[in-house]
Amino acid sequence: MNPSFSVSILQSFCPIFNEKAKLLVKRVHKFMEENSQPVDFYSFMEAFSLDTVCETTMGSKMNIQEGQNTEYLKGANDLMICMAKRTLNPFYHLDFFYRRSALYKLQESGKKVVLGFVSKVVERKKEQFYATKSNAEHEEKDRSSNVHIDQLLSLADCNEKLFTEEDVKTEAGTLILTGFESTALSLSYCILMIAMHPNVQERLYDEIISVTGNSYDNVNYEDIGKFRYMEQVIKETLRLFPVVPIVARSVSAPFQLNSYTIPKGVNIVLAFILMHRNKSLWGPGAHNFDPEHFSDSSTEKMHPYAFLPFSGGPRNCMGIKYAYVVMKIALMHLLINFEFSTELKLQDLTHRFEVTLKLVNKHMVRMRARKA
Repeated sequence: MNPSFSVSILQSFCPIFNEKAKLLVKRVHKFMEENSQPVDFYSFMEAFSLDTVCETTMGSKMNIQEGQNTEYLKGANDLMICMAKRTLNPFYHLDFFYRRSALYKLQESGKKVVLGFVSKVVERKKEQFYATKSNAEHEEKDRSSNVHIDQLLSLADCNEKLFTEEDVKTEAGTLILTGFESTALSLSYCILMIAMHPNVQERLYDEIISVTGNSYDNVNYEDIGKFRYMEQVIKETLRLFPVVPIVARSVSAPFQLNSYTIPKGVNIVLAFILMHRNKSLWGPGAHNFDPEHFSDSSTEKMHPYAFLPFSGGPRNCMGIKYAYVVMKIALMHLLINFEFSTELKLQDLTHRFEVTLKLVNKHMVRMRARKA
Protein backbone atom coordinates (compact mmCIF):
# COMPACT_ATOMS: atom_id res chain seq x y z
CA MET A 1 0.00 0.00 0.00
CA ASN A 2 2.94 2.38 0.41
CA PRO A 3 2.85 3.49 -3.28
CA SER A 4 -0.53 5.04 -2.45
CA PHE A 5 1.34 7.61 -0.34
CA SER A 6 4.39 8.24 -2.52
CA VAL A 7 5.72 11.78 -2.96
CA SER A 8 4.13 12.14 -6.41
CA ILE A 9 0.75 11.06 -5.07
CA LEU A 10 1.01 13.41 -2.08
CA GLN A 11 1.88 16.25 -4.46
CA SER A 12 -1.28 15.51 -6.42
CA PHE A 13 -3.33 15.58 -3.20
CA CYS A 14 -2.21 19.10 -2.23
CA PRO A 15 -4.97 20.87 -4.23
CA ILE A 16 -7.56 18.75 -2.40
CA PHE A 17 -5.96 19.50 0.98
CA ASN A 18 -5.99 23.22 0.16
CA GLU A 19 -9.61 23.13 -1.00
CA LYS A 20 -10.78 21.34 2.16
CA ALA A 21 -8.72 23.64 4.40
CA LYS A 22 -10.30 26.72 2.83
CA LEU A 23 -13.74 25.26 3.49
CA LEU A 24 -12.62 24.72 7.09
CA VAL A 25 -11.66 28.40 7.36
CA LYS A 26 -15.09 29.43 6.01
CA ARG A 27 -16.83 27.26 8.61
CA VAL A 28 -14.80 28.84 11.41
CA HIS A 29 -15.58 32.35 10.13
CA LYS A 30 -19.28 31.50 10.02
CA PHE A 31 -19.16 30.16 13.57
CA MET A 32 -17.46 33.36 14.76
CA GLU A 33 -20.22 35.50 13.21
CA GLU A 34 -22.80 33.75 15.38
CA ASN A 35 -20.84 32.86 18.54
CA SER A 36 -18.30 34.42 20.88
CA GLN A 37 -17.88 31.51 23.28
CA PRO A 38 -14.98 29.01 23.29
CA VAL A 39 -15.55 25.96 21.08
CA ASP A 40 -14.25 22.41 21.01
CA PHE A 41 -12.17 22.65 17.84
CA TYR A 42 -12.45 18.92 17.25
CA SER A 43 -15.98 19.57 15.96
CA PHE A 44 -14.42 21.40 13.01
CA MET A 45 -11.55 19.01 12.53
CA GLU A 46 -13.55 15.79 12.34
CA ALA A 47 -15.62 17.02 9.38
CA PHE A 48 -12.53 18.43 7.65
CA SER A 49 -10.60 15.22 8.17
CA LEU A 50 -13.34 12.84 7.02
CA ASP A 51 -13.99 14.96 3.93
CA THR A 52 -10.28 14.90 3.10
CA VAL A 53 -9.70 11.19 3.74
CA CYS A 54 -12.72 10.11 1.69
CA GLU A 55 -11.75 12.16 -1.33
CA THR A 56 -8.04 11.35 -1.34
CA THR A 57 -8.34 7.61 -0.68
CA MET A 58 -11.71 6.76 -2.26
CA GLY A 59 -12.08 9.48 -4.87
CA SER A 60 -15.47 10.51 -3.47
CA LYS A 61 -16.59 14.03 -2.54
CA MET A 62 -18.58 13.75 0.69
CA ASN A 63 -19.03 17.51 1.31
CA ILE A 64 -19.47 16.88 5.02
CA GLN A 65 -18.15 20.35 5.85
CA GLU A 66 -20.99 21.74 3.75
CA GLY A 67 -23.63 19.83 5.68
CA GLN A 68 -24.00 16.83 3.38
CA ASN A 69 -23.68 13.13 4.29
CA THR A 70 -23.61 13.92 8.00
CA GLU A 71 -25.07 10.47 8.69
CA TYR A 72 -21.75 9.05 7.50
CA LEU A 73 -19.86 11.13 10.06
CA LYS A 74 -22.23 9.90 12.77
CA GLY A 75 -21.83 6.29 11.61
CA ALA A 76 -18.04 6.58 11.64
CA ASN A 77 -18.06 8.09 15.13
CA ASP A 78 -20.44 5.40 16.40
CA LEU A 79 -18.12 2.66 15.14
CA MET A 80 -15.14 4.22 16.89
CA ILE A 81 -17.14 4.44 20.14
CA CYS A 82 -18.13 0.78 19.85
CA MET A 83 -14.56 -0.27 19.19
CA ALA A 84 -13.31 1.58 22.26
CA LYS A 85 -16.01 0.35 24.63
CA ARG A 86 -15.67 -3.24 23.49
CA THR A 87 -11.90 -3.11 23.93
CA LEU A 88 -12.21 -1.88 27.51
CA ASN A 89 -15.01 -4.20 28.67
CA PRO A 90 -13.85 -7.84 29.12
CA PHE A 91 -17.44 -9.10 28.93
CA TYR A 92 -17.77 -7.59 25.47
CA HIS A 93 -14.78 -9.62 24.29
CA LEU A 94 -17.15 -12.60 24.32
CA ASP A 95 -19.53 -12.60 21.37
CA PHE A 96 -22.26 -14.20 23.49
CA PHE A 97 -22.54 -11.06 25.63
CA TYR A 98 -21.60 -8.49 23.02
CA ARG A 99 -24.19 -9.55 20.43
CA ARG A 100 -26.92 -9.13 23.03
CA SER A 101 -25.88 -5.60 24.00
CA ALA A 102 -27.15 -2.19 22.91
CA LEU A 103 -23.59 -1.43 21.85
CA TYR A 104 -23.73 -4.20 19.24
CA LYS A 105 -26.90 -2.66 17.77
CA LEU A 106 -25.13 0.70 17.57
CA GLN A 107 -22.16 -0.98 15.87
CA GLU A 108 -24.34 -2.68 13.27
CA SER A 109 -26.16 0.57 12.55
CA GLY A 110 -22.86 2.43 12.07
CA LYS A 111 -21.40 -0.41 10.02
CA LYS A 112 -24.39 -0.38 7.68
CA VAL A 113 -23.84 3.30 6.92
CA VAL A 114 -20.04 3.15 6.56
CA LEU A 115 -19.80 -0.11 4.62
CA GLY A 116 -22.77 0.91 2.51
CA PHE A 117 -20.81 3.93 1.30
CA VAL A 118 -17.63 1.89 0.82
CA SER A 119 -19.49 -0.80 -1.14
CA LYS A 120 -20.96 1.77 -3.54
CA VAL A 121 -17.55 3.31 -4.14
CA VAL A 122 -15.89 -0.09 -4.65
CA GLU A 123 -18.53 -1.12 -7.20
CA ARG A 124 -18.14 2.14 -9.10
CA LYS A 125 -14.36 2.02 -8.98
CA LYS A 126 -14.30 -1.65 -9.99
CA GLU A 127 -16.18 -0.79 -13.18
CA GLN A 128 -13.73 2.01 -13.93
CA PHE A 129 -10.75 -0.17 -13.02
CA TYR A 130 -11.60 -2.96 -15.46
CA ALA A 131 -12.73 -0.54 -18.16
CA THR A 132 -9.35 1.20 -18.13
CA LYS A 133 -7.14 -1.75 -17.16
CA SER A 134 -5.62 -2.13 -20.63
CA ASN A 135 -5.21 1.59 -21.18
CA ALA A 136 -1.91 2.46 -19.44
CA GLU A 137 -2.06 6.12 -20.48
CA HIS A 138 -5.51 6.62 -19.00
CA GLU A 139 -4.50 4.88 -15.78
CA GLU A 140 -1.53 7.20 -15.44
CA LYS A 141 -3.78 10.23 -15.86
CA ASP A 142 -6.25 8.94 -13.29
CA ARG A 143 -3.71 8.01 -10.66
CA SER A 144 -4.11 11.11 -8.58
CA SER A 145 -7.84 10.87 -7.91
CA ASN A 146 -8.20 7.68 -5.89
CA VAL A 147 -4.97 5.79 -5.83
CA HIS A 148 -5.55 3.82 -2.66
CA ILE A 149 -8.78 2.17 -3.78
CA ASP A 150 -7.22 1.45 -7.17
CA GLN A 151 -4.25 -0.16 -5.42
CA LEU A 152 -6.60 -2.39 -3.43
CA LEU A 153 -8.46 -3.40 -6.56
CA SER A 154 -5.14 -4.22 -8.23
CA LEU A 155 -4.30 -6.58 -5.37
CA ALA A 156 -7.65 -8.31 -5.70
CA ASP A 157 -7.22 -8.55 -9.46
CA CYS A 158 -3.76 -10.15 -9.11
CA ASN A 159 -4.91 -12.87 -6.70
CA GLU A 160 -8.54 -12.92 -5.66
CA LYS A 161 -7.95 -15.94 -3.44
CA LEU A 162 -5.49 -14.02 -1.27
CA PHE A 163 -7.28 -10.66 -1.42
CA THR A 164 -11.00 -10.72 -2.12
CA GLU A 165 -13.47 -7.97 -2.90
CA GLU A 166 -14.67 -8.18 0.71
CA ASP A 167 -11.06 -7.62 1.80
CA VAL A 168 -11.00 -4.51 -0.41
CA LYS A 169 -14.10 -3.14 1.32
CA THR A 170 -12.83 -3.98 4.80
CA GLU A 171 -9.40 -2.43 4.17
CA ALA A 172 -10.91 0.72 2.67
CA GLY A 173 -13.37 1.12 5.54
CA THR A 174 -10.63 0.59 8.13
CA LEU A 175 -8.39 3.17 6.47
CA ILE A 176 -11.16 5.78 6.49
CA LEU A 177 -12.11 5.18 10.12
CA THR A 178 -8.60 5.16 11.53
CA GLY A 179 -7.33 7.90 9.23
CA PHE A 180 -10.04 10.45 9.85
CA GLU A 181 -10.07 10.25 13.66
CA SER A 182 -6.30 10.20 14.12
CA THR A 183 -5.84 13.21 11.84
CA ALA A 184 -8.70 15.14 13.45
CA LEU A 185 -7.40 14.50 16.96
CA SER A 186 -3.80 15.36 16.06
CA LEU A 187 -4.85 18.67 14.51
CA SER A 188 -7.10 19.48 17.48
CA TYR A 189 -4.25 18.91 19.92
CA CYS A 190 -1.97 21.06 17.73
CA ILE A 191 -4.44 23.95 17.78
CA LEU A 192 -4.81 23.65 21.54
CA MET A 193 -1.03 23.70 22.11
CA ILE A 194 -0.67 26.65 19.75
CA ALA A 195 -3.44 28.48 21.63
CA MET A 196 -1.65 27.85 24.95
CA HIS A 197 1.68 29.19 23.67
CA PRO A 198 1.32 32.62 21.95
CA ASN A 199 5.06 32.88 21.28
CA VAL A 200 4.96 29.59 19.37
CA GLN A 201 1.89 30.80 17.48
CA GLU A 202 3.57 34.00 16.32
CA ARG A 203 6.73 32.18 15.29
CA LEU A 204 4.60 29.83 13.19
CA TYR A 205 2.82 32.76 11.57
CA ASP A 206 6.14 34.44 10.78
CA GLU A 207 7.45 31.21 9.23
CA ILE A 208 4.36 30.87 7.03
CA ILE A 209 4.71 34.45 5.76
CA SER A 210 8.45 33.96 5.23
CA VAL A 211 7.92 30.82 3.14
CA THR A 212 4.80 31.76 1.18
CA GLY A 213 4.79 35.56 1.09
CA ASN A 214 1.30 36.41 -0.14
CA SER A 215 1.01 33.16 -2.13
CA TYR A 216 -0.49 30.99 0.57
CA ASP A 217 -3.86 30.45 -1.10
CA ASN A 218 -2.78 27.16 -2.69
CA VAL A 219 0.43 26.09 -0.98
CA ASN A 220 2.30 23.28 -2.75
CA TYR A 221 4.30 20.27 -1.61
CA GLU A 222 7.63 22.05 -2.03
CA ASP A 223 6.51 24.96 0.16
CA ILE A 224 5.29 22.85 3.06
CA GLY A 225 8.64 21.09 3.13
CA LYS A 226 10.05 24.45 4.23
CA PHE A 227 7.78 24.66 7.27
CA ARG A 228 10.53 23.36 9.55
CA TYR A 229 9.34 24.97 12.77
CA MET A 230 5.77 23.87 12.09
CA GLU A 231 7.02 20.30 11.83
CA GLN A 232 8.72 20.71 15.21
CA VAL A 233 5.43 21.93 16.70
CA ILE A 234 3.48 19.02 15.22
CA LYS A 235 6.01 16.48 16.46
CA GLU A 236 6.14 17.99 19.93
CA THR A 237 2.34 17.85 20.08
CA LEU A 238 2.38 14.19 19.05
CA ARG A 239 5.11 13.49 21.60
CA LEU A 240 2.93 14.70 24.46
CA PHE A 241 -0.31 13.44 22.96
CA PRO A 242 0.25 10.37 20.78
CA VAL A 243 -3.20 9.75 19.35
CA VAL A 244 -2.70 6.00 19.74
CA PRO A 245 -1.10 5.98 23.21
CA ILE A 246 -0.48 2.23 23.45
CA VAL A 247 -0.24 -0.70 21.05
CA ALA A 248 -0.05 -4.44 21.61
CA ARG A 249 2.39 -6.76 19.90
CA SER A 250 2.88 -10.52 19.94
CA VAL A 251 6.46 -11.67 20.57
CA SER A 252 7.67 -13.69 17.58
CA ALA A 253 10.97 -14.82 19.13
CA PRO A 254 12.33 -14.85 22.71
CA PHE A 255 14.38 -11.81 23.73
CA GLN A 256 16.09 -10.41 26.80
CA LEU A 257 14.76 -7.21 28.41
CA ASN A 258 17.07 -6.17 31.23
CA SER A 259 16.90 -9.09 33.68
CA TYR A 260 13.76 -10.57 32.12
CA THR A 261 13.45 -13.14 29.35
CA ILE A 262 10.34 -12.51 27.26
CA PRO A 263 9.19 -15.79 25.69
CA LYS A 264 7.74 -16.30 22.23
CA GLY A 265 3.96 -15.95 21.95
CA VAL A 266 3.55 -13.48 24.81
CA ASN A 267 1.48 -10.37 24.13
CA ILE A 268 3.16 -7.17 25.26
CA VAL A 269 1.91 -3.60 25.48
CA LEU A 270 4.04 -0.67 24.30
CA ALA A 271 3.05 2.54 26.09
CA PHE A 272 4.19 5.33 23.78
CA ILE A 273 2.64 8.00 25.99
CA LEU A 274 4.92 6.97 28.88
CA MET A 275 8.01 6.63 26.70
CA HIS A 276 7.39 10.07 25.18
CA ARG A 277 7.42 11.62 28.66
CA ASN A 278 10.37 9.65 30.01
CA LYS A 279 12.89 12.09 31.53
CA SER A 280 15.80 9.77 30.76
CA LEU A 281 14.99 10.26 27.06
CA TRP A 282 13.65 13.82 27.00
CA GLY A 283 15.34 15.52 29.94
CA PRO A 284 13.84 17.38 32.92
CA GLY A 285 11.34 19.18 30.67
CA ALA A 286 9.80 15.96 29.39
CA HIS A 287 6.31 17.00 30.54
CA ASN A 288 6.54 20.50 29.08
CA PHE A 289 5.57 21.61 25.59
CA ASP A 290 8.81 22.65 23.90
CA PRO A 291 9.21 22.36 20.10
CA GLU A 292 12.99 22.64 20.59
CA HIS A 293 12.87 18.95 21.53
CA PHE A 294 12.82 18.50 17.74
CA SER A 295 15.40 21.07 16.69
CA ASP A 296 18.19 19.78 14.47
CA SER A 297 20.64 19.69 17.38
CA SER A 298 18.21 17.70 19.54
CA THR A 299 17.21 15.17 16.89
CA GLU A 300 20.86 14.39 16.15
CA LYS A 301 21.18 12.95 19.66
CA MET A 302 17.75 11.29 19.74
CA HIS A 303 17.39 7.52 19.88
CA PRO A 304 15.65 6.38 16.65
CA TYR A 305 12.88 4.71 18.67
CA ALA A 306 12.38 7.42 21.30
CA PHE A 307 9.58 9.05 19.29
CA LEU A 308 6.92 6.71 17.90
CA PRO A 309 3.61 8.54 17.36
CA PHE A 310 2.95 6.30 14.35
CA SER A 311 4.43 3.15 15.92
CA GLY A 312 7.66 1.77 14.42
CA GLY A 313 9.26 -1.04 12.49
CA PRO A 314 7.44 -3.01 9.77
CA ARG A 315 4.06 -2.47 11.47
CA ASN A 316 4.24 1.31 11.57
CA CYS A 317 1.50 3.51 10.13
CA MET A 318 1.80 3.71 6.35
CA GLY A 319 0.17 7.15 6.29
CA ILE A 320 2.94 9.04 8.12
CA LYS A 321 3.84 11.33 5.22
CA TYR A 322 0.18 11.85 4.36
CA ALA A 323 -0.56 12.92 7.94
CA TYR A 324 2.24 15.49 8.07
CA VAL A 325 1.28 17.01 4.71
CA VAL A 326 -2.43 17.38 5.47
CA MET A 327 -1.72 18.74 8.97
CA LYS A 328 0.75 21.34 7.69
CA ILE A 329 -1.64 22.60 5.04
CA ALA A 330 -4.57 22.78 7.46
CA LEU A 331 -2.52 24.59 10.12
CA MET A 332 -1.16 27.03 7.56
CA HIS A 333 -4.63 28.09 6.41
CA LEU A 334 -5.90 28.35 9.98
CA LEU A 335 -2.96 30.38 11.29
CA ILE A 336 -3.03 32.77 8.34
CA ASN A 337 -6.66 33.58 9.13
CA PHE A 338 -7.00 33.29 12.91
CA GLU A 339 -5.35 33.84 16.25
CA PHE A 340 -6.14 31.18 18.84
CA SER A 341 -6.32 31.45 22.62
CA THR A 342 -7.53 29.24 25.46
CA GLU A 343 -8.13 29.35 29.19
CA LEU A 344 -6.91 25.76 29.56
CA LYS A 345 -3.46 25.05 31.03
CA LEU A 346 -1.26 22.13 30.05
CA GLN A 347 -1.06 20.81 33.60
CA ASP A 348 -4.86 20.79 33.90
CA LEU A 349 -5.51 18.50 30.93
CA THR A 350 -6.95 15.10 31.76
CA HIS A 351 -7.49 12.20 29.39
CA ARG A 352 -9.61 9.14 29.03
CA PHE A 353 -8.34 6.10 27.23
CA GLU A 354 -10.36 4.68 24.42
CA VAL A 355 -8.64 3.29 21.35
CA THR A 356 -7.32 6.80 20.88
CA LEU A 357 -6.29 9.47 23.38
CA LYS A 358 -9.35 11.58 24.16
CA LEU A 359 -9.30 14.83 26.10
CA VAL A 360 -11.81 15.11 28.95
CA ASN A 361 -11.46 18.92 28.97
CA LYS A 362 -12.06 18.98 25.20
CA HIS A 363 -10.06 21.18 22.82
CA MET A 364 -11.67 24.42 23.95
CA VAL A 365 -10.30 27.48 22.15
CA ARG A 366 -11.30 31.00 21.16
CA MET A 367 -10.64 32.39 17.69
CA ARG A 368 -10.01 35.94 16.56
CA ALA A 369 -9.75 36.89 12.91
CA ARG A 370 -6.31 38.17 11.93
CA LYS A 371 -6.22 41.63 10.45
CA ALA A 372 -5.45 41.63 6.75
